[in-house]
Amino acid sequence: MVRALREGLGLLLKVQGIFTALLIPGAERTLRLLGLGAVQEGIFQIALLGTFLLVVFLALLMVLHYLDKRRDAMRCCAVFAAVNALVSALSIAAGERWFGYGFLFAAGAGMVMAALSVNRHLHNLERDTFCAQSIFGE
Repeated sequence: MVRALREGLGLLLKVQGIFTALLIPGAERTLRLLGLGAVQEGIFQIALLGTFLLVVFLALLMVLHYLDKRRDAMRCCAVFAAVNALVSALSIAAGERWFGYGFLFAAGAGMVMAALSVNRHLHNLERDTFCAQSIFGE
């Protein structure tokens, strides 16, 4: 199960990473066709990176929910929300050039926290599975 999960997450990283890597250099042409300028191009590129991290974060949250680790999933979501609120407020105060960084940092912080949590739970999977069962068979 752990091997299949790691392979699935690896495939997700490859596919999402390829699309992100292809879209970032093409952002200038795409946004020029839409009549948007250089500032919007930077925001779009930051949003693309943030979206990549968010997709990985959501996949890791799904694993936490599958393992019935709701508290850890809630903590990860709380970190995402708090970092997003704080850094977005700072970036709004700093000006348009900094828009999108709240989302990027929040997705990154949530993803790192979720990855550490999933890794810890997968490391202890056998112990958690078998030690959580009642010995006396209710």
